[in-house]
Amino acid sequence: MMDLFLTRKDKFHDQSSLEDLHNVTLNWESQVQFWKDEIRFFQDIIDKYFLQMVSNDNLDTTTEIVDEMSSIRDRGLSDLMSKMELHEEHLSSLMNQEWSEEAYRKEHIKLAQDMHQFNNGLVQLKQRVFNLVEDVRNESKTFLP
Repeated sequence: MMDLFLTRKDKFHDQSSLEDLHNVTLNWESQVQFWKDEIRFFQDIIDKYFLQMVSNDNLDTTTEIVDEMSSIRDRGLSDLMSKMELHEEHLSSLMNQEWSEEAYRKEHIKLAQDMHQFNNGLVQLKQRVFNLVEDVRNESKTFLP
């Protein structure tokens, strides 16, 4: 399976058709939508069990996670979507011969790197949420079934 978030310039970026690069970008847009859903799910869990989380000496950790999720939702995801929308506009400009293919490919590589970096940060955040929920669950039998 092809890595969605290629982080280095390789044959894929150099030799793929513009249609293939466009399809990758569409997949990335779908991934960002899924990430939005994941963040919403984790925020719902924290909102529902916030009092139990902070009552178990996890106030700092919970606050940090909530702040990080808000930042990801408010800035990170919207920034990625804006970059992808601009990238798609550049593809349209390229088709009208108003933009260079080389610039488009370079932008695609940078967007792939941004997606990879964002994904890595989100994986770390999800691990922190899982650890927090697990800690609170172990300390309080009434937390989650």
